[in-house]
Amino acid sequence: IGICGNGIPITTEETLIMTSSVSVTLCCVSTIMDNEECVLEATGAGHSILVIESVPESTLKDITFRNGDAQTESGGNVAITNTDDTGGGDHFIINCVFLNGKADQYGGNLHVHNVNSIWIERSYFSKGRAHGGGALAIRTTSFTIIPQIHIEGCSMHENRADHGGGMYISAATGDQDDDITAISLHQNMFHSNVALFGGAWSLRYTHYNDNAVQDHLNLMISGNSGQGNFALTYPTGCDDFSLVLVGDGTLEGDNDNDGAICVAASEDY
Repeated sequence: IGICGNGIPITTEETLIMTSSVSVTLCCVSTIMDNEECVLEATGAGHSILVIESVPESTLKDITFRNGDAQTESGGNVAITNTDDTGGGDHFIINCVFLNGKADQYGGNLHVHNVNSIWIERSYFSKGRAHGGGALAIRTTSFTIIPQIHIEGCSMHENRADHGGGMYISAATGDQDDDITAISLHQNMFHSNVALFGGAWSLRYTHYNDNAVQDHLNLMISGNSGQGNFALTYPTGCDDFSLVLVGDGTLEGDNDNDGAICVAASEDY
């Protein structure tokens, strides 16, 4: 299923639900660079804009999503999810903008759940609100799914959440000794995000056998920077994060860095 357009903003009064056994592509051929010609906007009663459910592959490119409200669900603007425990395909988000999304659960602007891989590149997330992940939340709740997560060149600005003001990642790291969850974060900017735990981002991880988590979680983090992120109750509930900051850019002004990142071995809050 491929939908590519070039210019007309679309308002949605109900959630767009895409579920298919074939790949899904949504893109916009725009004449300008700021995505203003390619807008999906929620109007009327509170609802998410787009739900992509149990598809083998999806691509979102050059689109602005704004003003979605998932209410008691997750994914204020967009939700990408799989309904079983076998893994939900490979998903790509490139050069998109997510604004003013709200969710009572996870992912104010974007929620990704139980997928095999997610690649997010050159995208902007602002003013999202949620319990976990004001800008975005990526969650794995099955030990049979070993996700590959790559986020590069993205900006998260003025998002709020209880856990992970900018970003929330919850990874169940597999039930086999050779299962490795890979999380790659490169050249991202976290600015003025606020949370109770982890103003910039929060990582929760658990292993099937509740031991040796570090042997099953491959963190590749470089060149990220942040400023003005704030956590209200750090350090309660957060582990020492110094190792994951090696090689990163400056995190000046982040509540003495205590508000920047929360890493802890536990399941979803």
